[in-house]
Amino acid sequence: MKTFEEYAEGVISGLSKPDDINLDQLQSPLEGILNDLNGHLIELNDVSQVQRAEEILETQDIYEIENGVLASGIDSLAFYKSIHYKSAAPFKGKWGIFIFDHALTYLSQEISDFYPKKYTHSQCIENSFWLLYFHERFHFRFDCWVISHESATSKPLYENYRNSVYRTCHPSELVYEETLANLHSLSSIARYGIHEFARQFMLSQPGAYSNITGINRDDFRSRLAAQLFHGRNQLLRNPFTLPEHNQYLANPKNTALLDKECPLFLVQGISASRFVVPNISLPTVSDIKDKYLKKYLNGKNITTDHTYFKIDNGEKVKCPNPHNKNVKLKEFNNIVKKSGLTIKQYFEEKKNTRNWKKDVPRETAKPSLL
Repeated sequence: MKTFEEYAEGVISGLSKPDDINLDQLQSPLEGILNDLNGHLIELNDVSQVQRAEEILETQDIYEIENGVLASGIDSLAFYKSIHYKSAAPFKGKWGIFIFDHALTYLSQEISDFYPKKYTHSQCIENSFWLLYFHERFHFRFDCWVISHESATSKPLYENYRNSVYRTCHPSELVYEETLANLHSLSSIARYGIHEFARQFMLSQPGAYSNITGINRDDFRSRLAAQLFHGRNQLLRNPFTLPEHNQYLANPKNTALLDKECPLFLVQGISASRFVVPNISLPTVSDIKDKYLKKYLNGKNITTDHTYFKIDNGEKVKCPNPHNKNVKLKEFNNIVKKSGLTIKQYFEEKKNTRNWKKDVPRETAKPSLL
């Protein structure tokens, strides 16, 4: 009996030529970052092996990790490489799920801080692993579903979809695959007791990654199916859906058997700074306090044990920890959402106001998104 890898490679080798692409349209910065990776791989057979990831992260490391998450979501911490691209970079000859060791260290500390004394260090590491694994598992299952259709049509559905939709739209909300992957992780991680942490962590991510509230999964599955079969035409005719695929997309009959077919690797020796994207970075505490809260949001200082501001929409916002130079990701997400903006809108407004100097305070207050 053939393995999945043997079956998939047989299907892929018989596909027709993919559609021509305009290289200028490939906009996702994550694509280029991943292509240049060359760290050390450890193939994982058991979750206990991730206990190797116990190094201590410096403040600068955490800042760079969070900037990566801010720009590229959870896929800056782990990624799925399709078997379609097995012979391509990164890690030529390998495919599957790749998890960075520094990501486990970072998330384990965040989980420990979120649930003080609830979990041991080992449990925090394992919970971090599952949070990342479940997200990437959805990508694998989607890949498998696509291959089943490629076997029947001999058309390069996956590559055409990646070129015409995923790469050109990432990480916007049009990339339904990432929304569904985070929703899959969120529901799968619930049994590990860190659902609320995972939810808040996802809400701090960009575009499709944070679009997890009030979503109809069946609708998004049908939209993703339409993107696969119709490419950019699906974007032009939104909502262009194929609901007949809802039940089957990334939903194999024997999940346990199929999931074992996906290789899994721990990646060591990769600097988090590789995932930092120009013009997308966490602000300094002084920028948030003296410019965003005071000027843009017309915040008024409230004297308590901590520094708070009452902003233009009536919300009470706690000022970030003054002992840190830069705002933490969770603090940044909380402040921006309380001011009624998404993170994308925050950076747009920062540009429009010339770093909070023009047309401030804002003319119209927005209700909190929390």
